[in-house]
Amino acid sequence: MSGSAAAIERIYRRIMLMVGRGRIKIGTDDQSVQKQQVKMGQFETFDDIPRLSEYGFNSMPPAESDAVLVFVGGNRLDGVIIATGNQTFRMRSLKPGEVSISDNLGQSVYLSQTGIVVNGAGLPMMLTNTPEVTLDTPLVHMTGDANVDGNLTVGGNANVTGNVVAKGDVSDHSNKSMAGMRQVFNSHTHVIQQVQSGQSTLTSNQPNQSE
Repeated sequence: MSGSAAAIERIYRRIMLMVGRGRIKIGTDDQSVQKQQVKMGQFETFDDIPRLSEYGFNSMPPAESDAVLVFVGGNRLDGVIIATGNQTFRMRSLKPGEVSISDNLGQSVYLSQTGIVVNGAGLPMMLTNTPEVTLDTPLVHMTGDANVDGNLTVGGNANVTGNVVAKGDVSDHSNKSMAGMRQVFNSHTHVIQQVQSGQSTLTSNQPNQSE
């Protein structure tokens, strides 16, 4: 083989080695760069391959996820993972233009053509470390209970279909409590003037105590 033919052969082999596809086996995500072990074929396994992802989007692919690797200059000792996917846990049947974020537990954020659907997969959800949350919508609908540890301020009316049960006291706009009004009602008296005997019926005056 001539020198030029050998050079072309070497360049060809380098080009063929520049891109590879394999399966992730195990990885670590406790340092500045995530690293994965990738098996490519029966005889090639690469350890500590750095994985790149878009800024602000982070994930840890489960074992047996697909991986696409690029090797700089075709050097198998200088590779980087540029894409990953998982055929088992991928959200399917997306329509054109739709977007989803999902994991292997069934949690997902689905930007569908009819609206956004957040699926917690039966796991708790937490919104934390924010001084204020604003829901700029004409209606908030909850199908279950709501527990409020702090105070609740209602600017409009409160329409209640069921009962109102309070462990503490309930006061009106003039700061009169229902317990105080009940005490006045239970102990109040009326003045009856021009008392007559026999079968006379009289109408009493207003109570001596105000509510």
